[in-house]
Amino acid sequence: MEKDEAASNHAYSIMVKNGDVYVSGFYRYMSSDGRWHDLARYWKNGQLVELPVGSNNFSYATSIAAVDDDLYIIGSATDHHDVLYWKNGQIQETINELKHVTGISQLHGNVYAVGETQSRQPAYWKNGRAESLSAILGISTCVTVSGNDVYVAGVDDSNGNGYTLDGRGYIDEGDVGKCWKNGQLLANLKDTEYTIYKPLYMAVSGNDVYIVGYATDGHNIAPPKLMKNGQTIKLAKIEGSSWCEQISS
Repeated sequence: MEKDEAASNHAYSIMVKNGDVYVSGFYRYMSSDGRWHDLARYWKNGQLVELPVGSNNFSYATSIAAVDDDLYIIGSATDHHDVLYWKNGQIQETINELKHVTGISQLHGNVYAVGETQSRQPAYWKNGRAESLSAILGISTCVTVSGNDVYVAGVDDSNGNGYTLDGRGYIDEGDVGKCWKNGQLLANLKDTEYTIYKPLYMAVSGNDVYIVGYATDGHNIAPPKLMKNGQTIKLAKIEGSSWCEQISS
């Protein structure tokens, strides 16, 4: 990955398809006026492919996935607090009924996307059709499949105060993550100690559902936490602290 002097490349996600290696991330550079800028981009076999980002000065390509012959990239822009996604290098407005898309992947031969409907409800999209998860306001953020069951986790915004997608900023007590199984509420991601307010990744093993996400202790933002069936799992500390942001089955 090339970079100019005083600039840097940052990687978020990687995938391999047909022997080609794809990496998504962002390019950080300083403009002539002395200001730093972050631009979403991806690389194919080490070669830069630029992504259109509109008027955003700070944009990030955080997840990349190949679905059949199409390449999807999910990201965000902090200038306007937008969720961004691209299909084959072109920025997209929506995937059918979804207003915002937070992730897309191919699971067991089916194409899944997660996000928010036009009516601001959490939903997932399977093979071109959106499935609402609840009448609450919110957004779904991750999905996994186990057998014939579809598990989705997301953010509850029932109070209408909005939510954070990057783990920063003000978090109110109404921000509670939720997990659904086949469209039915399975668990609230809150125990006596922590609340996951933005699920990041999830995995299923047998009857157990594991979710990693941004958390709060009710007063302050805490490091990301791992929950099993809605209960926090304490990770062994190595030389002082633990921090988890991804999980897979």
